[in-house]
Amino acid sequence: MPETFTPFPMWGMLENVSIGGATPVRDIPVIRSVVRIDIELDATVVRDWGRVTSVYLYNRYTAGQVIPNEKNVTLRASTFSVMAPSIPQNESKSQSPLLYMFDPATDQVTYTIYTFEAPAGSAQDLLDNTCLVLGIGAKDEGGGDVVRAGETYPNLPVWFYRVDFVNEEKTHLSLLRNNHYVVTVDKIINRGFPEPGQAFRSEPYGIGYRVVPLEEHKNDVDVGGEIYRLDISETWMEISAHEMESLIQVSTTHPDGWSAYISAYPDKIDPTGIYWMDLWAVELDYSQIYFSVIDMPAEKTLFLWIVTSLPSPAGVYTAYIHIVAGNLTNVMTIKKEGRNIT
Repeated sequence: MPETFTPFPMWGMLENVSIGGATPVRDIPVIRSVVRIDIELDATVVRDWGRVTSVYLYNRYTAGQVIPNEKNVTLRASTFSVMAPSIPQNESKSQSPLLYMFDPATDQVTYTIYTFEAPAGSAQDLLDNTCLVLGIGAKDEGGGDVVRAGETYPNLPVWFYRVDFVNEEKTHLSLLRNNHYVVTVDKIINRGFPEPGQAFRSEPYGIGYRVVPLEEHKNDVDVGGEIYRLDISETWMEISAHEMESLIQVSTTHPDGWSAYISAYPDKIDPTGIYWMDLWAVELDYSQIYFSVIDMPAEKTLFLWIVTSLPSPAGVYTAYIHIVAGNLTNVMTIKKEGRNIT
């Protein structure tokens, strides 16, 4: 375990256990009591507009409920599912946004933004919704400083864009504990607002984005206090049309080893019905190839071999790979470029 770390509030339980003089209790499934938010920019946004310079988290709760309300979670096969947020009584949202600054600017924000659960917002209560405001550095507009609101900025101005937690049907989403929300900015349509407060007080403008909620189970702790690890070398990858394979390193200390599977399978699927991605595993020296990525050995670093074909028609295809070891899960985002095939 690292010498410095940030402790997360967690909760777990066991069902149908009879306590006696020699009752063995090995593993207790636990989940985080907080929400994780990641942000990624499409390559065209980075090319044409810039990177994330700052993120403002508005209308967050400053305290959370470690033990969820009983009706809001279920436990099946040692895995929890969260159906609704559990908010402490009389707890109110902060009137001041939480600011994350990035220097240098970045095209993805991962393992940085955590917050407590929040109920789904609504279009009618815009100023009460838990939401983000992104500062994105624009391209050079011809050199020279830019003056806004009496302040001088460098020649790479920053525009601010509001992002609400909504699905593709624009239905507002609750922020649920132990869930991971991936905000993908697909395009910038227009310049945003010069100040974050202006963006917050407006409906989302000048930006195209998707929010994908993923449930995750990040820690598996036994009653002796041992913490197992699951490490992967990448959490986000772009694969061009000309690339047919990529490798990432995977290792775990969990005695059950690890497995990998594709979830939320491509938001675009080849019309022929042929899936464009498969998963294998390989030894570091390529001495052995595993064509079934199930129960890979523990205490051994392997490559997860991501094998792709060329999907058609043209576009960007997205899939998520879940890498699982016991009650730990890491989720990796894959972007694959497709081409028209005639």
